[in-house]
Amino acid sequence: MENQSSRWHGRYDRLLRAAKQLPPVTAAVAHPCDEVSLKGAVEAARLGLIGPILVGPPDRVRDVSERAAVCTPTS
Repeated sequence: MENQSSRWHGRYDRLLRAAKQLPPVTAAVAHPCDEVSLKGAVEAARLGLIGPILVGPPDRVRDVSERAAVCTPTS
C-alpha cells in the first residue's frame, strides 16, 4: 500500500518533469536574504525552471550567498 509521502513525491516528480519541458520563466525573487530563500531560487534556476531576478539589498544577498556557499550573479 502506497503511503501519502510517496504519492506526494510521485506527483512532485511528474510536475517537475512537465515543468522542465517548458522554457524557464523569468521570476523576481523578492528579498532572498536568508539561506533557504536564496538556495531555493538557485536550485530552481539550476533545474531550468526559472531565470531568477534577485530583488533585494545587494550586500545582504551577497553576504548570504557567501555564507551559504551559493554562487550568484554580481549584477
